[in-house]
Amino acid sequence: MRSNDNITITLIRHAESKFNEAECDPVYGGFYGAKFHPDLIDPLITDRGIAQTKKAHAKVATKSYDFIFVSPLRRTLQTATMVFENNPGKPKFVAVPWLSEYFHSAGDLGSDLETVKETFKHVDFSVLSELENPDFWYLENLADEKWKKSMLQKIEEQGIVDKNKAAVFILSEMKKRRDAPESNSDFKARIEKAKTFIKNFVAKEGSEKNYALVAHAYFIEEFTATSKSYGRWFDNCEVKEFSIDE
Repeated sequence: MRSNDNITITLIRHAESKFNEAECDPVYGGFYGAKFHPDLIDPLITDRGIAQTKKAHAKVATKSYDFIFVSPLRRTLQTATMVFENNPGKPKFVAVPWLSEYFHSAGDLGSDLETVKETFKHVDFSVLSELENPDFWYLENLADEKWKKSMLQKIEEQGIVDKNKAAVFILSEMKKRRDAPESNSDFKARIEKAKTFIKNFVAKEGSEKNYALVAHAYFIEEFTATSKSYGRWFDNCEVKEFSIDE
């Protein structure tokens, strides 16, 4: 929906994930332990997260949505599906790779894409299909071409065919680094790419329609930042309207 010269969109952070839960669980050794734990790759949401989606569902139930932009990670796909279930607008769900979280932990690697597509059949994954390497769409987000290519080469050399096992290998390589594979400046550039995608999409589909975006904490914080103010931190499943300046 357009307001004056802005595009107004409903922003929602995903519900509590098993990674969020693990960050406070001493079994995982706190955040650092959870950060590189292979069991927390592309986690689903928790029972508490499911309860959060029901509250968010009630907040958006009376508004008819046409399109839902969603990160391809499972916690966002789950959240979007539950929050907009039976929405009167019967919205189309569009997976957008540039909406994924800042790439720095287990939770930011994707699962086997074909399995995800099978689970979320109502979601349009065609944007991912246009990438050079859709199976590793989360690597495609990275501006560090050298590291990205080295990961794909090592996976091929070791004969790792299973995409979930490949993600475990990539996580082990991430743990060896002193920094995250995605720099802050690269992350900001990716978010600008996401904004451009949304603006172009709205220009094509119509500014009179209603749009929502389901993504992640760091992503939304940077997405809502302006030249005059810091971005806004969202709690799990928080719902808020936001205007993208043209």
